[in-house]
Order: sequence, then C-alpha cells, then structure tokens
Amino acid sequence: MRGAVRSSISAAIKKVADEEGLSVVVHKNAVIVGGVDITEDVVKGLK
Repeated sequence: MRGAVRSSISAAIKKVADEEGLSVVVHKNAVIVGGVDITEDVVKGLK
C-alpha cells in the first residue's frame, strides 16, 4: 500500500514539474530564497 501511495505522489510531482518546465524538485525546507511552490498543483493531481 505504501509503495502505491508513494508511486502516485511521485507521478503527480513529475507531471506538474513537466508541465511547469521544472527539471529539479526539492523540499521547500531545502530552499532559502526563491523557488516555485507546486504543492497545490500536486495535491490537485492526486484527486
């Protein structure tokens, strides 16, 4: 079950990143300045 959820999340992240033209996605705590928060778009992709 956990693997299926992780796969769904990873697929949603990849889809949003591709749509936004992003080549790297990192956790928001790893970014000090700048960046684009794609959280809401990923959550929408999971619904």
